[in-house]
Order: sequence, then C-alpha cells, then structure tokens
Amino acid sequence: ATDIVGTFITANYIKGMQYSQWVSGTGTVFSELPGYTRTDIGIVADLTDALVVRAGIKNITDVRLDEEDTGYTTYELGRNYYVSAAYEF
Repeated sequence: ATDIVGTFITANYIKGMQYSQWVSGTGTVFSELPGYTRTDIGIVADLTDALVVRAGIKNITDVRLDEEDTGYTTYELGRNYYVSAAYEF
C-alpha cells in the first residue's frame, strides 16, 4: 500500500483429494473428498531498516475439515490470528 506498509491476500482451492476404505464383499472403494478454499489476509510493515512487523488472519472463512467430511484425515486449524516481529542486529 505504501513504501512502508504492504498487504496481501491468498486463496488456496484444494480439490480432487481421494480416500479409500475397505468394504466387505466389495473390496477397496475409492471416494473423492469435497473441495474447499482457504483464504488468508495480512499486513507487513517495515518500520525501520532493522524492524519488520507482520499481522494477519489465517483461514478467514473458518474452514474445518472435520465438519466438511469424515474422510479427511488431516486437520485444518480454524480461523486464527497472528502478530510477529523480526529485528535484525
């Protein structure tokens, strides 16, 4: 946005993930999991030549894979906030 402050937004669309399960009498059955989008937004400020501050929101839409489908075996952290700083000396 300026020489000192910058912003960003990212969106990731994930689709096509599959899982398999054993069904008695049928064998292995493959199913496709529903797709989802995860969006993050943030700000970066170069306050001095040595100090950078970052803040943002991850997973703005609060996607929770365990609520999307029981076939997901990974965990997506719900909406969360962060603030960080880095100082070089």
